[in-house]
Amino acid sequence: MGRFQVVSNALAVAGDRLVAIISVEPAGSVMVRDLANGRIHAACAADLSAPPPAVRLKASSESIISAATDSQWALAQRRKEALCGIDEAQNATRQVAQISAEFEVSRRTVFRWLALYRQAPQTSTLLPRARGTPVGAHRIDDRLDKLIAEVIQEVYLTKVRAKKEEVVRMVGLRCAALGLRSPSRKPILARLKELDPGQAAKARLQPGEAATQTDFVPGNYQVQHALEVVQIDHTPVDAIVVDEASRLPIGRPWLTLAVDVATRVVVGFYLSMEAPSSTSVALCLSQAILPKESWLKSRGLACIWPVWGLPAAVHTDNGADFTAAALRRGCDEHDIRLILRPIATPHYGGHIERLIGTLMGRVHLLPGTTGSNTQDRGDYPSESNARLTMAELEQWLTLEICECRRRLNIDPPCRSNIDPGRVAGVGTSNCG
Repeated sequence: MGRFQVVSNALAVAGDRLVAIISVEPAGSVMVRDLANGRIHAACAADLSAPPPAVRLKASSESIISAATDSQWALAQRRKEALCGIDEAQNATRQVAQISAEFEVSRRTVFRWLALYRQAPQTSTLLPRARGTPVGAHRIDDRLDKLIAEVIQEVYLTKVRAKKEEVVRMVGLRCAALGLRSPSRKPILARLKELDPGQAAKARLQPGEAATQTDFVPGNYQVQHALEVVQIDHTPVDAIVVDEASRLPIGRPWLTLAVDVATRVVVGFYLSMEAPSSTSVALCLSQAILPKESWLKSRGLACIWPVWGLPAAVHTDNGADFTAAALRRGCDEHDIRLILRPIATPHYGGHIERLIGTLMGRVHLLPGTTGSNTQDRGDYPSESNARLTMAELEQWLTLEICECRRRLNIDPPCRSNIDPGRVAGVGTSNCG
């Protein structure tokens, strides 16, 4: 499904009809005009999709993003910032000439970038398309490539802080021992350069030193609009669930939860028996971004949860699932700012921590609850009293979330007036 902008006069497909978007209503529906007969009607956000693109990239967006190096991604971001700074009301030729000089390319190349970005307004569109060996591909023998990776892991990514030349020397010694021809310094240093700076700092430095070298340090921010900042975190659920077939206890699930800071509305969640990971974060954000009608219908729920749209920023702790390159690049791709709070400062995530505490307090009323700790649990036999399956717990959580929004009488988070066009999947609005 394509990515498109939900702004006035933007094109979309509703069913099999080409429509123009007029506005986004507070309840989450979208007013559209049928371009064939001119009829204006309300459409469900989940039923909208992007119009057929005029130009399709030869490679998939996912493969381009994962293959790009950090330096290439930074270059694409600089290109995007430069193109977004073009003021149509000013002399476009002069602005293009300035960008041409800044990046040392021809003006024709800048116009080509601009055309590509307008067709697909994503960071990956502006990644350099180098000729020859594909990005990320290694020309040396697979055995040597594996050997270099092992030496880097065992020698360089340790608290000993070995120098790069020591890595080159160790590769040479191991090659000699195995009867292999040692590679030159260039491919070894290239592998070291490909390392993620943040992950390398964590592996080589003490926690305090590594924290000072990370780029993802949150600053002060004022939240005034819906979806300006979404906080996300994980927690084990204080209840034991049972197997759907045998009805025997299978343990405590994990809950990944996302809340809009401005409105205090839950925008998405993900429930799983697996430990938290970047996959949990991605699935939670996907549910937060997309309309909920189809999701609710598939679970037989008649409640209303009109919350959807891309957040401007995602605020998390420093867990490995939140600092993974996949999440960082995914946020960059869709212009989502990733804010990591300082280490060992849970009060920086006060909104999500408070929400988790409130929800777990209600979970303590369910059969099979474990309480917040062993003292709270006492002699209560949690396993023998467990009754809810994963699906039933998911339904209960959804009803709690929807009922909380109704009691608070809060307009749903959506985006259309502030920073229009922040969309993924079907689109967004902004009720600010």
